Amino acid sequence: MLILLVEVLCVIVLVMIFSTLLLDERRNRERDLSLIKLKGYWDGDERRTTDRLNVTMEVRYHLNGKSSVSRSMDISTKGIRILLDERIDKGTPIAVTMRIPGKNHLIQASGSIVWSSESKNESNDPNKRFFNTGIKFYSFRDSGERNLFNFIREMEKIVPKNG
Repeated sequence: MLILLVEVLCVIVLVMIFSTLLLDERRNRERDLSLIKLKGYWDGDERRTTDRLNVTMEVRYHLNGKSSVSRSMDISTKGIRILLDERIDKGTPIAVTMRIPGKNHLIQASGSIVWSSESKNESNDPNKRFFNTGIKFYSFRDSGERNLFNFIREMEKIVPKNG
């Protein structure tokens, strides 16, 4: 009888150990899978949630009380990349105004600088520096977001996407 009781206790202990190992393995797999997804997102070339359209248009930007003109490199409903002759710090608030080519729609948006990197191939003058600058839109005036969305949708039929 004592031997039977010891055998039952051993089986119960083994089942508990096996269950614990299975649960730990499942948790580790789930954690690893989420880390892989996160790493692939953050380490990849693209972190955008929407495609950008390669469109060059004049963009007026308003920064620190002054206004200047630049040109877009690409655009989406979430942001725009423009070419500047100065590096702007990440997080700096900025306002942009664009006129949709071929339309009378003026788009005014507020956003902030999300990145800036030197562009090596934008100037023939070695003393002149240009910076590709990414801007994330936070808000639009009037129907600007809808007009931008419609413009991008129309242009996607003509211009290749970037991203």
